[in-house]
Amino acid sequence: MVGSAQYTFWTDPDVSCEAGVVLAKVEVPPCEFSRSLRTLTPTLPPQVLLLFQVSGSGCLAQHDRSCPLYPGDWCLIDTGDRFDGSSLGDLSEYQILVLERPCTPDILALLEQGVARRFDSKAGMSRVLRSTLDEAFQQMNRLGGRSGRCLRKVITAMTWDAVREQLDAPAALGVHEIQCARLKRHIEACLADPDLCVESIAEACRTSVRSVHRVFAADAAGSVWKYVWKRRLRHCAAELRDPMQSHRSITDICFAWGFNSTSHFSRLFKEQFGVPPSRYRPASWLESGSANKDDVR
Repeated sequence: MVGSAQYTFWTDPDVSCEAGVVLAKVEVPPCEFSRSLRTLTPTLPPQVLLLFQVSGSGCLAQHDRSCPLYPGDWCLIDTGDRFDGSSLGDLSEYQILVLERPCTPDILALLEQGVARRFDSKAGMSRVLRSTLDEAFQQMNRLGGRSGRCLRKVITAMTWDAVREQLDAPAALGVHEIQCARLKRHIEACLADPDLCVESIAEACRTSVRSVHRVFAADAAGSVWKYVWKRRLRHCAAELRDPMQSHRSITDICFAWGFNSTSHFSRLFKEQFGVPPSRYRPASWLESGSANKDDVR
């Protein structure tokens, strides 16, 4: 279902499917992964993944948010947009529900607010949803078409009710999440500084270099420098697509966001977005001459 160039993400999934309800239990070895749809087609529409962390730990990131997951936690991922993640430890087990992507404005708003946020299933509708999915997985193959369709409607409604409940009363942040948020705020404020380093981050946030590395080892980026590069690349990508920035060269943009090597920037950009920065800009700008051309490929 999901993979990367280096890893097979879902390994030997145990799948139950009836009348549009798709449930899977998977075990994932330690890995890092990225996934994005390059082309949407009627036969491959975007879907929503609900992931329950059964055992082990992991981290998922989407829409510039990331959330660590521990047993009992769950989160949503929108497959219509790129997402990144990592599985930590020896082996992690997930229970996954595949949902149709909503089309009503109120539920789409819930999806936008809810992706890549850590929810817990200890109480309320989340606990009921988790129990329902456990039972549904065991009984799925015994359900007829009509029962399966009814179950799909019920589970879908429960999911969005659980998201709404969690957003209204979010799970309390732990020490790790608070520390991670503080580090990321400082990094975001200093992204354009080419001299940004782990030592300066640690000093500004009054922590140790070792603590900085430990916090980001549990992040979807995998390390503090990968996180910094990805944030810088996101800002560069946004400016490359911005008509108001079409007069600026690619070199100017990448240097303005803390890069000091065009070759390094170009290599990282292609790894992240699949195309070199020169091809990321709209072709119409290049044809009309409105984009500033330079030698970054």
